[in-house]
Amino acid sequence: MTELHDAIEGEDWPRALELALTVWRATRAVEVAVLIEDLDRLLPRLDPPRAHRELQQWWREHALAFDPIALPSLIASAAHRPGGPGQWSEVRARWLSLGFEAITTFERHTTAPAYALDCMNWIERVIALVSWPEDPRVIPILVTWFITPPVTLAPQLLAAMMKILARRLAAVTDARVRPQLAACITEPRGRVESIREHQGRLAARIVEEIDRRTRPTDPALAAAIARCAAAMPAREDTTQSDARIAVLWAGVIRDPDDGPARMVLADALVERSDPRGELIVLQGRGAGPRAEQLLRRHFKTWMGDAALVMPRKLCTFRDGMLAEARLGTANTPPWAWRKIAGHRELATLREVRPSYAPADEYAELIATLPNLRTILFDAPEMVLRLAAIDARLSVTAVDYVEYNPTLPAIRDLPALSDVCASLARCAPALETLHLGMLHGSTQDELAAVVPTLAEQFPRLRQILVAGSNFFEREEDRRVVARVPRVEIY
Repeated sequence: MTELHDAIEGEDWPRALELALTVWRATRAVEVAVLIEDLDRLLPRLDPPRAHRELQQWWREHALAFDPIALPSLIASAAHRPGGPGQWSEVRARWLSLGFEAITTFERHTTAPAYALDCMNWIERVIALVSWPEDPRVIPILVTWFITPPVTLAPQLLAAMMKILARRLAAVTDARVRPQLAACITEPRGRVESIREHQGRLAARIVEEIDRRTRPTDPALAAAIARCAAAMPAREDTTQSDARIAVLWAGVIRDPDDGPARMVLADALVERSDPRGELIVLQGRGAGPRAEQLLRRHFKTWMGDAALVMPRKLCTFRDGMLAEARLGTANTPPWAWRKIAGHRELATLREVRPSYAPADEYAELIATLPNLRTILFDAPEMVLRLAAIDARLSVTAVDYVEYNPTLPAIRDLPALSDVCASLARCAPALETLHLGMLHGSTQDELAAVVPTLAEQFPRLRQILVAGSNFFEREEDRRVVARVPRVEIY
């Protein structure tokens, strides 16, 4: 440790890193891992190419000639453009000597003998990362990829890659990532149920191995590490900057339409080299391909668990903020709905629609969104749940239909009058009500309820009614058509 301290005092960062890695591999001390990450920020960075093919070639060349000094740049670019075609036979030939265990694990748990996959770039990067000498700087990206893989693979292939990542994480035994892995046991994020079950089992094994192998740091070693850490250059204090950013975000959430407030936030983020600031500026000018690139690259980072409920293709950003979303997919984990309540990114939503949304979960989530103006309900149970939890919405437009893919098509539905009464309690400021195709409500109900809507909703200006609801009785259509502000289409 004396030699490490001397290297730090002499600002010989490559030598200090080499010595710190030796200590960490011998002790697995968390304090040493933190020191290594502190040294990492002082190392020079390589500049990877931007072109897709050139990036993968650059990455492969530097990865094969492993250099601890180049590792920060490799890790920083590892998540960029993970897709890309390739042949498994070529990857196998390149990495067989260095990554024999990962390669044999992959082949043992998959059945196809040769692969030409669109995600071969990512598969090769995983094999590289787990084949390098153990280094705590690699662990965060391994955990991220284990919990939320950045590519879409067939379940069998993804299960094999998760097993490769899990073996490495169990071997390196980094107690710092235990909370993330422990959460993954009960809240797995796999795209399908079979992968979530597999992921939860693997996470439990990793946590068990971390608990078994983690030991308190020897007091003498801890004191020596503290002495080395004290000799490091001071980090920039970002406390005031973080507080200012939080205040600016709060201002945008209070009024998402306040353009000047957004631009002040964008300037502050750009000063910190935060790509979200660039997105706000670009979309404020009319977006373009660079804005789409930023969304593809950073969407999951910004959205976190919310991406499980509203994938990027179901979201619309305007002026750098999430403005519209369709909620739910067939693969959304049940726990995710309640977990994302209060998420900062959702606070700027203006319009939400269900895509594949359980009624109760959808209602409870939208009740937490402060800036909604337009909502679609595709089940009466959603509206009744809002009333049951005494929700108050500031929406001005509601679309209502009666078809939800998560519920039985044939079931006893609440009366349309009860649904409208519940909606009036929850959304008193409603101005536009669109009654689409009502599979469960009868024509008699519709003819009886529509004339009462103006009284229930004092601000109502427009009632749109789908003409397909009157497929038998022209008399009911005429009754509804005579109601002021009603349009039948």
